[in-house]
Amino acid sequence: MGINFYDYVSKYDFVPFAELLSSEDFKVITTGKTSLISTAIRKEYHNKSDVKIEFKPQTLKKEKTILKFKLQKAHQTASDPDGYLRYKLTAVNGQVFVSNHNKNEVEHDLGIKKYNDIIEIAFRKNLMKAVQYIDFYFKDNSNDWFDLKGGMLDKWEHCGRVTIGADKTAMSCHCNRDFTEEEMIEIIYNLRANQKMEKRKEVFFDAGSEFISVLRITEGKLNEEKNRTKIKLFTDELNKMFKKFKITSCKRKIHFLGQMYLETIYFRYTYESRSVVPGNYRGGVAFQGRGMKQITHDSNYLKYYDYINETNYSQIYEKYSSKDSKGNIDESVESCMKNNLEARNKGLDNAFYEELKIFAKKLSEDLFHAFNSAGWYSTIFQKKTLTAMDKGFSDEIIKEVTKAINGGDNGLQERINFTIWTKNFLNYDKKCLNK
Repeated sequence: MGINFYDYVSKYDFVPFAELLSSEDFKVITTGKTSLISTAIRKEYHNKSDVKIEFKPQTLKKEKTILKFKLQKAHQTASDPDGYLRYKLTAVNGQVFVSNHNKNEVEHDLGIKKYNDIIEIAFRKNLMKAVQYIDFYFKDNSNDWFDLKGGMLDKWEHCGRVTIGADKTAMSCHCNRDFTEEEMIEIIYNLRANQKMEKRKEVFFDAGSEFISVLRITEGKLNEEKNRTKIKLFTDELNKMFKKFKITSCKRKIHFLGQMYLETIYFRYTYESRSVVPGNYRGGVAFQGRGMKQITHDSNYLKYYDYINETNYSQIYEKYSSKDSKGNIDESVESCMKNNLEARNKGLDNAFYEELKIFAKKLSEDLFHAFNSAGWYSTIFQKKTLTAMDKGFSDEIIKEVTKAINGGDNGLQERINFTIWTKNFLNYDKKCLNK
C-alpha cells in the first residue's frame, strides 16, 4: 500500500515558520502567511511568514536592538517536535559583511530548535542600516522520516522572511552602493524624456559598426523581461568599474553618467563609426573613439594597452617621438614607429602596431574593456577628472569635468543638461549624505 504524503508529513515532519514578535522598535508595513506549493506528489502543507518592517527613527539612534521570533507550527498535526534551523542575513544592494569575507550574505546555524522556541537576533546600529532581508530555513532531523524516504536526505526549506525597510535602495543615496537595473532603466527613461527622445526611447547600444552584442536592444521596451537582462549586464559592469576606480560618491557617479551618456550618443554607440576622421586624430580611422568614454588617438590606446598588459611601450614612444618647441609630443605612435629606427628596435614596430589596432576593438566590442577603459581614463590617466567632479555641479565645474575628459568643450551644453537632469532625478540635493 502506498504512503499518503499528507499523513507522512503529519506523523514525522518538523514544519515550522518563524513568527516575528511585536516590538516598540519597529513598525510593521505588511504582514501575512503565503502558501508554499510543493512538487506534484505533495500537498500544499505549510506556510511561511512574510513580513515587512521599518525601524523607527529613535531605534536607528540606538546602539542595539533585538528582533525576536517564535517558532510556530505551519502544519497543524505535524508531531515531530524539533528540527534544524538556520537564518540568513542579506545586505542592502551594494553593501557587504566584512565578517564574511566581504560577501553580501551571511548565514547562522542555530542547531536543533523546537516549536515555541524564541529566536533572538541582535542588530547593532550598522546592521539596522545594512540588512535588507532575514530569511529562515528549516530541515527535519527525524530518523523515521529519513528511513521512510529510503535514506534520501532532507533539504533546507524556506520558512520565513522579514524585509527591513519598504525600499531601502529608494531611501538611500548612491554613495557607496550599487545601482540596480531598475534604477538604471529609470535613469535612461528620465534622460530621454527630458530630451523628448520619443523615436529612440527604447533602444540601447543599437548603433555603430562595432558594438557589444550582449547589450544591443533594437526591439521591445527596455523594461521587458527579455531586455532587462541586458540592462543588468550593463549595470553590473558599471557598478564593478565604479568600485574598482573609486567612483563611489553621488557626485562622481552623477558626473560620470552625464558625461558617458553624451560620449556614447545617448547610450547607443561604443564606437564612433566614422569612415573619415579629423586630421588631429593620431593614428587615423583605426584609433577613433571607442568605449564608454570614447578613447581616441593611438597614443591613448597605447597607454591603455600598457595599463592592461603591464608593458612599457608608451615610454618608448615618449622617448623617441618628435617634440615641439615646448617639449610636447607632436606626432602619432605610427609616425614615431616609421621615423625612428631605435623605437622599432625597442619593439614599437609594424607588427606591434597591427596588434594595437586589433586590441583597440576590445574597447568597442568587449563589455569589460568598454567600461574598464573609461574608468582608467577618468581616474588613472586623467587624475584631474575626479578632482573636478568632487567640486560640485555648477556649469563651470561641469565644463571643467568636460575639459578633463574631452580635452575641449565639445557638446558642453548637452553635457551640462545630462549631468543636471541625472542629479535632479536622483534627488541629490535632498538625499545625498556626503555633499
